Amino acid sequence: MPIQEASCFLCGAPIDDFAHGPGWMREFRALYTILEEWEAARVSGVGERRQFEDIIPLDQSVNVDVSESIVDDSWVQIGLFRLSFGGKYPPDPPIIPIPLWGFPLHDKCWELLCAVDKRFQNQSTLQALFDLCRSQPIQNGVLNWGHNYHGLVGYNADVKKLFPGEEARLQGRDLPNDNTHQYDPMEIPRLDYLASLGTSTTSQNATWEPKLVASSHSDPLGRLPPEILVDVLVRLNSIDAANFRLASRAIANIGLPDAFWCSRFWPGREFEHIFELAASQAANGQWRTVFKQARALKRLPVMVNRQRVWALACQLRDLVTLRLESPFCHGSLFKSFFNPDAPRDDRVWHTAQTSVCPATTAFAEGTRSLYDAAITLTGITSKAWASLVTINGKCYVSGLRLTQSNGENIQLGYHHPRHEIAFTWDESENQPHSFVGFKVAMDTRGIRGLCALSAQGAPSNWVGDRQGVPKKSITCIDSTTGTIEAIHAVKGGFDMVAISIRGVGRENEMKAGQKNEAHLGESALWYPELPDPGLKLSGVRDSRLPRYLDDIPYSMCLFGGGDGQLLPYLTGITVWIVDRSALGIHADHTHIWAIEFHYRSPADDIESTILGRVPDPDPDNGERQRYDIPLDSRNGERICRVDAMYEDPRFPFALILDFSRRWFGVHLVNQQ
Repeated sequence: MPIQEASCFLCGAPIDDFAHGPGWMREFRALYTILEEWEAARVSGVGERRQFEDIIPLDQSVNVDVSESIVDDSWVQIGLFRLSFGGKYPPDPPIIPIPLWGFPLHDKCWELLCAVDKRFQNQSTLQALFDLCRSQPIQNGVLNWGHNYHGLVGYNADVKKLFPGEEARLQGRDLPNDNTHQYDPMEIPRLDYLASLGTSTTSQNATWEPKLVASSHSDPLGRLPPEILVDVLVRLNSIDAANFRLASRAIANIGLPDAFWCSRFWPGREFEHIFELAASQAANGQWRTVFKQARALKRLPVMVNRQRVWALACQLRDLVTLRLESPFCHGSLFKSFFNPDAPRDDRVWHTAQTSVCPATTAFAEGTRSLYDAAITLTGITSKAWASLVTINGKCYVSGLRLTQSNGENIQLGYHHPRHEIAFTWDESENQPHSFVGFKVAMDTRGIRGLCALSAQGAPSNWVGDRQGVPKKSITCIDSTTGTIEAIHAVKGGFDMVAISIRGVGRENEMKAGQKNEAHLGESALWYPELPDPGLKLSGVRDSRLPRYLDDIPYSMCLFGGGDGQLLPYLTGITVWIVDRSALGIHADHTHIWAIEFHYRSPADDIESTILGRVPDPDPDNGERQRYDIPLDSRNGERICRVDAMYEDPRFPFALILDFSRRWFGVHLVNQQ
C-alpha cells in the first residue's frame, strides 16, 4: 500500500494498490501539468500507485528533463495533490526532482465523467477542470469540494455543531461499513438485459395513440389537444406527473405513452445515470418494461454507486460550466505567485479577507487566490451590479460591474449576465453617485453577499446570501480625520469561479507603508449582524489571539437592551463551560461556550438571552459545567468590568460588580 494517501477527486474513494481489492480502484489517471506551467493541463494514461512512488505512462511531448524520475523506461513519477509551491527546484540530493504534478481520479471515473459531458475531452474544459482542482483545499489525501462525496468521506467534526466561521475538515479514509464504493460504476451486469428488452415483441405502447378526452367546466385541461397534454407529461418528472394526473381527470384518462417512460432516462430524471439507455433505440415500444426493470435494480450496490458517482460528476460538470461561461477574469491583473509577469501593486488596501492560503503554504483549508485584479473608478458611478454563482447550494459573488456616468462599463472578476443583480436603494434615497464601501457577508470559501454603502451613508439592498453568514464592514476611513471618503479603486482576489478576497481604496491612501488602523467595528468579522457603527468597542488586547480573529466572527449581546431598559430586570448570569482538564491538554482546559442572562418578567416578556451556544449535556471532548451568578439589579447592582484570561487552566474570566463583589472563575468573592 502506498505511504501517501490519495483519493479520487471525483468519487472520493481511495486509489490504492489493494492486495485483494477490486482492480478498477488501482487504476488511475492524472490531471496534471509540468512545474509552473499553470495553463498547460493534460490528462495522463492509466497509471499505477506503488509503495514509494506514483507513476504514469511517459508522454514524449514533455519538454523538461525527467530523466531522474523515469521508471522502467516507459513510466515517469508524478506528485499527487501538491499542497504548496515555490520551493527550490531541482531539490538538493538525494531528493529526486519530480516536475510532473497533478490530481488523480480512477480511470473508470474518468470514463464516467466523459459520459456525463463529452466536453471533458476538449482542452479548454480540461484546463478549467484543472484550475478548479487547484482552487480546492486538500485534506488527508482528499480534495475538498465543499461536500463529503455523498457520505463516503467523514468529517473531523459534526457539521451541525460548528460555530459560524468554522469549517469541518475531511478526515480521509473514514469509509462506511458497507463496500458499495468498491463496485465499478461503469460495469452494470444486467444492463445488457435491459437493452435487450426491445428485441422482444413490440408492446401496445409502440402504437399508442392519445385518447380524446371530453372537456368539462371543472377541468379546463380537457380542452387542450391530447398531443399537447402528452408533451407536458413527458417534460415533467415522475412525482410531478403523478400529482398532475391526480389533479386532472383529463390527464389521468389520457394514459402514459412509451415516450413518457423513455423520458425517465433523460438528463435530470430519476434514471439519468443509466446513460447507456438514454439514446438507445433498442427499447422502443418497451420503455415501460425497461423502467420497471431499472427500478428493480435500483438498490443493487453497483447501481447505488453508479448513481452516487454520476451525481458527483454532474456537480463537477456544473462547476466547470460556470467557469467556461465566464472564462476571463476582468480587471487589471497584478503580480502574484501564479502571475509573476504582471505589474506589482504596492498600494495598501482596506480589506475584507477570507481565509486565503498563499501559494507557498500548504493548502489544507480556506481558499487560494489564483488571480489578483483591481479596477479604478475615474468618474461618477451611476449603477452597479454583482454577478452570483451557486456552488453546493451556497451563493457566492463572482464579480462586479459598475456603470460610470459617461456610460462606460467597468468589470471586475467573472461576469455572468444571466445571474446578475443590481444594487438598489429605497425610493426615498437619492441614487448614489459614489460609494464609500461595502458590507460583506463571507465564509472561508469566499464572498457570499454584498451591500453597497452610498456616500450619504445609505445601505443598498443585499445581493447574494446574508442570513446565517458572518459579516464585515469595509469602508475608506481616513486614519487621521476619521471621515469616510469615496472609493476610487476596488480589488479582488479570485479563485476559478468566485471572489475570495476584497479590498477598497481611496485616492489619498494608496502609498505603500500606510496602515489601516480601523476600529474593531470596521475591521472585525461579526455574526449574526454587524454592530451599530455608533458603538465604541475596545477590542481584544491579547497577542496570542489575532491569528484566530480573521476567520472566527465576534458576536454581541446587548443584555441591558438598546438603551438599558432591561438592566433593572436582570436577575442573574449563567456561564456555560466545557472543562477539558481531564484530557491533559496544556493551556486548553476551559472553554466558555455561552453566557446566559436571566430576567424577571420585563415589559417585553424576555426570560433570557444567550451569547454563544449552550454545549450538549455530554460534549465529545470534555465535561459540561455551569456556573450561576445571582445579581441584585433591582437594588442597583451592575456589572462594571470584565477581566478575561484566555489561557489560564482554571479561571476563564472574572466579573467585577459595583457592590464590592467579584466573580472570579467559579467563585464570587468580596472585592479587596
